[in-house]
Amino acid sequence: MSQVDIAKVDYHHFNSSTVNFGLRIPVSLSVVTPLVTSSTILDEFSLLFATAIGTPQLDAKRQEIEDTFVKGRLCHISRARLSGALRVLAIKTAEGLLSKFLYDLEETLRLVGVDGATGAVGKSDPSQGALTSIGQTKAIGAGPGNESQPDPTYPGADILIDLAAGLVAAVKSTNLAAGEQAAQQKHAEECALLKKAAGDAAKNAAVEQAKQQKAAGEAAAQKKKDEEVAAQKKVEEAAAQKAVGEAAAKKKAAEQAAEKAAVEQAAQQKAVDEAAAQKKTEEEAAAKKKVEEAAARKATGEALAKKMAGEEAAAKEKAAKAAAEKQAAEEAAAKKAAEEAAARQKAEQAAAEKKAAEEAAKKKAEEEAEAKKKAEEAAAQKKEAEEKAARMKVEEEAKKKQVEEAKETAKDAMKIPVGTTAENTKVVAALNLVGKCANGYSWKRVEGGFLCAGRGHYVADAQLTAP
Repeated sequence: MSQVDIAKVDYHHFNSSTVNFGLRIPVSLSVVTPLVTSSTILDEFSLLFATAIGTPQLDAKRQEIEDTFVKGRLCHISRARLSGALRVLAIKTAEGLLSKFLYDLEETLRLVGVDGATGAVGKSDPSQGALTSIGQTKAIGAGPGNESQPDPTYPGADILIDLAAGLVAAVKSTNLAAGEQAAQQKHAEECALLKKAAGDAAKNAAVEQAKQQKAAGEAAAQKKKDEEVAAQKKVEEAAAQKAVGEAAAKKKAAEQAAEKAAVEQAAQQKAVDEAAAQKKTEEEAAAKKKVEEAAARKATGEALAKKMAGEEAAAKEKAAKAAAEKQAAEEAAAKKAAEEAAARQKAEQAAAEKKAAEEAAKKKAEEEAEAKKKAEEAAAQKKEAEEKAARMKVEEEAKKKQVEEAKETAKDAMKIPVGTTAENTKVVAALNLVGKCANGYSWKRVEGGFLCAGRGHYVADAQLTAP
């Protein structure tokens, strides 16, 4: 076994003591194959397969694939992940190809030239283009008696069709003669079809790029919207914090007012105590003078002092209770404001989430509608291709029948002796169709053809064989 690794060049030559040949291989493709002196059919097919991928006709397709991984929709795929996917695709493609290899080969052998009488393979018909051959292979495979039917859904079917077109074109080029203008015209038409396919692929790539740009714009709009929602949320949080700060400030002011009231009350109590002490001193002074009156009024003075002390205590308790109630009311108001702000924020967040969910559902519905539309278009295209293939088959059968009838008519004409008037209905009809004698004279057999009785029109034998 010999292994060739391609790095930076397009063409490589395999050399040995007995073998020397050139092979075009795509850049960066590694080929492992035995030497030609011991190769198998699959080894030869593998080399032709690799050569077909590197043909100039597929330059646009290869460039499109490379651009997809460099700057297209698959440029973000990691190398490890890509290598694994390529390995799986290669295995699936090989399985699909080998599962129907013999069937496709037999059908291709039948298409490149068959002797109708013996069924033996003959020379290829250069007028049959690569794309036409591929379409006929699919049409023939649907007939009875072919047990291994082609499966158009196996992985890599489109790739194999394109590669088969390149291989058949390569085989056809070896059999073309200088004067086969019809085959060259067919080849030009196929090249035009391939060019149109490349243009359609470019157009599809542009549509895909427009979709990606649209998605990027929608993502940017969504990002801007999220930023606006976040900014609004920050504003609401700042407002809530401000409300909490104001409530704390009010609470602190209430505490300071309560402290001030307590200080004033203490001052009042001190003044009352001092007044009471002064009064008591005066009463004691008066008592010294009036011991008897003092004794009589002592009980009254003590009762009055107790009453005043009770009233003062009640006033203190009432003031403290009022301050506590005021503070509790302010704290409840602040708590209620914070709860209302939180509830408002929660409601706005729920509304935003609901709107985002509705937009996502709408986008999903649009994507499903687009996918359905594409599937319907693909089905319509497939149906049109099948109808076209059926029409081509009918036209080919009609042409073949016409050729056979012309041959039979020519055979009958050849049997007519020279100097004898043609009486065979089919021969006369063919002569009138080709010669177009305006007078309707009968036709007489002469050397190499027929001559009308008026001797104004002549039809050669070769003209009768034409369909």
